[in-house]
Amino acid sequence: PIKVIVDTTAPEKPKTPEEFIDNIAPQEGTFPNGSETNDTTPGIIIGPVKEGETPKLYVEGKEVPATYDPEKGTLTPTNPLPDGPHNITYTVTDPAGNESEPSDPIKVIVDTTAPEKPKTPENFTDNEGDKQGNFPSGTETDDTTPSIIIGPVKEGETPKLYVEGKEVPATKKKKKGTLTPTNPL
Repeated sequence: PIKVIVDTTAPEKPKTPEEFIDNIAPQEGTFPNGSETNDTTPGIIIGPVKEGETPKLYVEGKEVPATYDPEKGTLTPTNPLPDGPHNITYTVTDPAGNESEPSDPIKVIVDTTAPEKPKTPENFTDNEGDKQGNFPSGTETDDTTPSIIIGPVKEGETPKLYVEGKEVPATKKKKKGTLTPTNPL
């Protein structure tokens, strides 16, 4: 006799992924829903799937080729995602071919574009000695930690100060729009 097992029941809706793995420097690690990443192929942490089930990855509701790593529990898109926000879901399909409904989405924001080149600072603030105040570039100063006036910086961006082409530790004062070297020049 032939034994036939009829299975028309789809697996349960999978749990919502809450984190993803970024494997691209400078900020590597595990990040929560809604985070930005420069990794165009982030590993979505879905955890283990039942034996015989196959996970499928969906970006904006469209299935995309992906690799499942059972050791890490990640589902990673094969092709790079473009810059911008992405709602990512997944399903699981059982051996009979029944596919679950999609999980709720995790939002991943891919950002591989560097900020625009900042404008050249034209003034600095001298807070030492007899002559204090704002002065134009090229003016002599006795202040060994002059505050360079850089103006406003976009939300989420971090300015860095370079002296003679080398990065130096500095303090940003948002209200004043200045960047001041931590150590004397």
